[in-house]
Amino acid sequence: MTANVENILILGAYGRLGEDLSLFLDKFHNVIRHGRNEDAQVYLPDVTAHSLKQTLSEFKITAIINLIAMTDVNKCESMPCDAFISNAIIPQYIRAAVSQFDSKIFVLHISTDQIYSGQDIHEEHQVNPCNVYGVSKLAGEQLINAPTNTCILRTNYFGFSRVYNRSSFLDWIVTSIKENQEISIYQDVFFTPLGSNTLCSTILMIINNRTSGIYNFGSNRSISKADFAKIVAHVMAIKDPPFIVAEYPKNSSVNRPRNMSMNSEKILARLSIEPVNIEREVIHELRMINGNNT
Repeated sequence: MTANVENILILGAYGRLGEDLSLFLDKFHNVIRHGRNEDAQVYLPDVTAHSLKQTLSEFKITAIINLIAMTDVNKCESMPCDAFISNAIIPQYIRAAVSQFDSKIFVLHISTDQIYSGQDIHEEHQVNPCNVYGVSKLAGEQLINAPTNTCILRTNYFGFSRVYNRSSFLDWIVTSIKENQEISIYQDVFFTPLGSNTLCSTILMIINNRTSGIYNFGSNRSISKADFAKIVAHVMAIKDPPFIVAEYPKNSSVNRPRNMSMNSEKILARLSIEPVNIEREVIHELRMINGNNT
């Protein structure tokens, strides 16, 4: 593991993962935060290869983490051009800027488990996106990838949102429990989520080791969204949470994968880390916010 202090440019640093990751990495490296608001540390409303090259030079960047993405599945379907600009074209610009400025800069691109669908616990080669979001994210992977100094990390994380007016899946579940509001949770949509803190810790390892390749990173077993919500309720010591267990509507206007579960053995072996236990992840994320008072 390198002891060098990196100058890390986080693109999309003011979103949900960006807020968590910036705070975490700033304890170990120099973090430079990009955003599209005028008060951002690096204000780039239009990310292009040219504007990125200027930023790489100005801040002497040694590593990039790309979090820029259009993640609203419904909006991606209704605005496919915008989806491909955010999810595919900007990654292409990042690759062009790095190739033209300094190919030694390490690039970590955060991708999604929604490039998978089908019944398997998916390995990295089993891609099968079923909507615009998944297709555009897969295209972004292909356009940003390079043989060296590049890591593509496919993941699905949970945690409390630090971003005003942008709640997370965990926020939604916990709020429903605390306020005794009924919510519908799907029992036929499966995934392998992990906590934000574990994701941030692993990203640090990837940066420090400059781990190249394409990897899945999720928890140790596939669970339904409904089962995940029940785990949260159990950790909060709620016996009868206000959940309505439901199935994903067959007449939905947007096709969503029913099974995004990932096999994470490749990255576990590469980084020599233990499998991620979902119950421990929930306990840890709740305690991170509530000071052990869950």
